[in-house]
Amino acid sequence: IDALQLSSDFSSNNNNINQYSYLMTISSIFLQQDGFKIKWQGVDLKGGNLQSMKQDRVDIRSDWKVAQYQFGTVDQKVFTDNHIKFDLNSLHIPSINNLASHAQSVAEVEKALSELLSNGAHISLSTLTSQTPWGKLDASMNFTLEQGASFREMLDNPFTLMDYLDGNGKVALPKRLLAEPVVSEPLQIGVMTGFLVSDGSSLLFETQLEQGELMVNGKIIPL
Repeated sequence: IDALQLSSDFSSNNNNINQYSYLMTISSIFLQQDGFKIKWQGVDLKGGNLQSMKQDRVDIRSDWKVAQYQFGTVDQKVFTDNHIKFDLNSLHIPSINNLASHAQSVAEVEKALSELLSNGAHISLSTLTSQTPWGKLDASMNFTLEQGASFREMLDNPFTLMDYLDGNGKVALPKRLLAEPVVSEPLQIGVMTGFLVSDGSSLLFETQLEQGELMVNGKIIPL
């Protein structure tokens, strides 16, 4: 690890609002084992949280960038301009605390997860980009989990979660991935079934979910 710098800040006011932020920068990270090499360059990680103790809610934000990432043995794959911006908003603080303090008990973990789900949240992936060896990857999503979702019902039937989710998502994959043996078959199936749509040099996946109705690339998907 070369040239690591870390700074953080915490503040609180009379309205029971607590705010924490951090910034970490690393010039480079290099790992090697049995000829396999991994290297990150230009790592910039920042984020934090905003807690409202009166409302028992916390917003968590993350904004991470990596200028270059590469891995492999002789023929290394290089990814540049990597960026992810991810927010979790209106998470229920007591449920998070219960989850952390009862991690050794399966029953208590299930109870805490149930409380966390039932109190709702907002999930936003506003940015996920990377210039990959095959072309540009671009993705985003924005979903709201309404209050009242049951963890036990979700375990018995995961589709029940759809009744509490509203939002949309989009993924654009480089079409040149179709020539990669590792991922070619599932991508070809995605194209044939309409879950992936060809658009220039990209394969697109767009989804919308509203009041239990799922739509993919403009077509309603029966649940």
